[in-house]
Amino acid sequence: MKILVANLGSTSFKYRLFDMTDERQLARGGIERIGAAERDCFVEIAGKRYSHLIDPRTGIGLTTRLQVTVIAPTAMQADSLASALSVLGPRKTSSLLKSYPKAQAYFLQGSGKNRSLLKLGKQ
Repeated sequence: MKILVANLGSTSFKYRLFDMTDERQLARGGIERIGAAERDCFVEIAGKRYSHLIDPRTGIGLTTRLQVTVIAPTAMQADSLASALSVLGPRKTSSLLKSYPKAQAYFLQGSGKNRSLLKLGKQ
């Protein structure tokens, strides 16, 4: 997995996510990554990992090993969508992303050789 962000000044930057072979340039917008399939801000209780991201439906930290990266027209949208999509998970994300047609989300699930990548949103 590769994640590269290189500043080109205040108006654009180049990025490469996951298995992309080429860098892409983002002239306007923001990228946010939340969670990590390998490392995460978490607490372990009785052998179970709980994320720093809280599911508002349960009041408990997320237990899935999931990394969400969102590219959106603004950094604020990318940040808020990444948090919301982390809680929703990839199956329930499509309906929310329909409200943000210029956003795209990448879900990296699992760990080690059991990782899978799913891209949703803007194609």
